[in-house]
Order: sequence, then structure tokens, then C-alpha cells
Amino acid sequence: RQTVDRTTLHRVWRVILALLASAVAVACFFAPVLLVVIGVLLPLLVCARFVYRRRDRYIPNLYSRDIAVYEDDYQAFVRRTMSDL
Repeated sequence: RQTVDRTTLHRVWRVILALLASAVAVACFFAPVLLVVIGVLLPLLVCARFVYRRRDRYIPNLYSRDIAVYEDDYQAFVRRTMSDL
């Protein structure tokens, strides 16, 4: 079994993130209204994350065959969709 080179993957991720940040900075330079929009939306998203804490669905064993660790509703969903397949 071949292992994943995480160093290269991390470098690629950093380059993509740097390019995205550069693109946003250039866009804000040419259209300053974007800076205002981002400055308003970012705190709203952070506050919404605190208000709606623990309302997302964390699936620790996404590809596991043992679905007993999931909530009852999600177990029913998995059984229903697997029978459809």
C-alpha cells in the first residue's frame, strides 16, 4: 500500500491558499467595496458559527460498515438508501 506524501499535499494547499488570498487582495484593491462586503460578512459568519454551534452532523466513520455509532435518523437514512441501491 502506497502512502500519501503529506508534505507535498501541504505545500499545494498553501500555494492554493496564497493564490486565493492574493486574488482577493487584488480584487479589493480595484474594487474597494469588496473590502467592505468582506469586512461585514466575515464577522457575521463567525458569529453565526458561535450561535449555531453543534448543529452540524459530524460523521466520524463515514466509510464504516458499522452504522450503530450514528444517530437513529441517520441509521434509517443509510438503511433506506442502501436498500434502494
